[in-house]
Amino acid sequence: AEGLQDALSPAELRAVFRHELAHLVRRDPLRFAALRFAAKTLFWLPLIRVLAEDLMGEAELAADDFAAAPGSGSDPLDMASALV
Repeated sequence: AEGLQDALSPAELRAVFRHELAHLVRRDPLRFAALRFAAKTLFWLPLIRVLAEDLMGEAELAADDFAAAPGSGSDPLDMASALV
């Protein structure tokens, strides 16, 4: 996102960076790809799609928590402000 630097303050950018770092540390892109593959391959089992969406939602919340954690160098309000 080229315009992200102009739209966010340095503190908000730090929070966004930490959020994305959490995804990297947890290997979320690989997990998300595997979940999407399973959901599309087993399309006749709607529970798989629901489970995949739920796990991806939990991963997003975990990344938000990581970015806003005490001692992370970013304020939870910075993370919330970046999300808004």
